[in-house]
Amino acid sequence: MDVVTLDAKGRVTIPRRIREMLRGVKRFKVSYRDGRIVLEPLGSAADRFYGAFRPARRVPRDIDRVIGEAVEEAWRRERTST
Repeated sequence: MDVVTLDAKGRVTIPRRIREMLRGVKRFKVSYRDGRIVLEPLGSAADRFYGAFRPARRVPRDIDRVIGEAVEEAWRRERTST
């Protein structure tokens, strides 16, 4: 069992060995139950929305060009809307 301290800003440092077990989880649901603070890992947005959208039919070969064209078009629309 590890002992941690709550600092003046309300922060607690989770011990390294426990952080390593979390494997990159960065967001948690926090609750207080039966006198205990409970942290429940939240999945990523990608995990929550997996399968919700149909995949693109095809990916452009020159994705950099496509992104550049989209940015230029957005800039053009922004300039003409003001």
